[in-house]
Amino acid sequence: MRRETPFSERETEIAGLARRQHGIVASRQLSVLGFSSQAIDRRVKAGRLHRVRRGVFAVGHTVLSANAQRLAAVLAVGDLALASHITAAAIWEIRQSTTMTHHVTTTRDARDRERLIVHRAPVHPDDRATHNGIPVTSLARTLVDLGDVVPAVQVRNAFVRAEQLRLIDMTAIDATLTRASTRRRGPRILRELLRGYDPRWERTRSDLELAMLDLLAARNFPKPEVNAWIHDRFMVDFLWADERLIIETDGGTTHDTPTARRADARRDHTLTSLGYRVLRIPAAELTARADAIATALSRPVRL
Repeated sequence: MRRETPFSERETEIAGLARRQHGIVASRQLSVLGFSSQAIDRRVKAGRLHRVRRGVFAVGHTVLSANAQRLAAVLAVGDLALASHITAAAIWEIRQSTTMTHHVTTTRDARDRERLIVHRAPVHPDDRATHNGIPVTSLARTLVDLGDVVPAVQVRNAFVRAEQLRLIDMTAIDATLTRASTRRRGPRILRELLRGYDPRWERTRSDLELAMLDLLAARNFPKPEVNAWIHDRFMVDFLWADERLIIETDGGTTHDTPTARRADARRDHTLTSLGYRVLRIPAAELTARADAIATALSRPVRL
């Protein structure tokens, strides 16, 4: 068996580091391992390292995952940096994001601002976390910060998703809000959200269902059951049992296919035969159908 050479041992060190970091490394990390700037340059020229950002390289490949891109943004800013705001919400999987511009919070000046939004702000030790191998603001700090950069409804939707994932720690959120500046928009939005909390939010399965609850609340409609079972056979989005009314909110990607439409029609026919009225509201028509909801709620059913 051939003995491993010092060269291959050093390449193994790089590979091991990259394996723990979504396939990327930072030049300062390589320096700690004993690689000089000249040694790094040689590996770049040889195609073993590929520049992703200033001082950040992909090892042996050029296709980066979403989390690799997010970690690269953090490594480019510095040792004390954390993914934050929209980027942190994506890492915690409480909000989807496809943008290539990442948010990073640091207590120091950033060295790299390429496709970055850098927030220079104090970070309490409890606000620091690591998730999926990425230094990131804690979930509580992420929810507090999020309202600084997105509308209030998106903060609510992210909070609901975090609750569904069983990530919410109200003690941590209270502590983070206490430390946050009262002049910032994000903390104000989260405080208002908590004051108006509706337990039915957690039972929703989509942002569209949350939007329907918002519409019902804004029009002072009677509160429905959310994702309720009928005859232990059908789960319906919204149910008013006394009025025997069902509302289904139809997202385009789920319901707008011939197969889905046929299945929905069969289901609606069965529910109608059981004495229910079924009102389907496509996402595009949600805000325009409030009058139809009011009519359905006020019309009695003849069994």
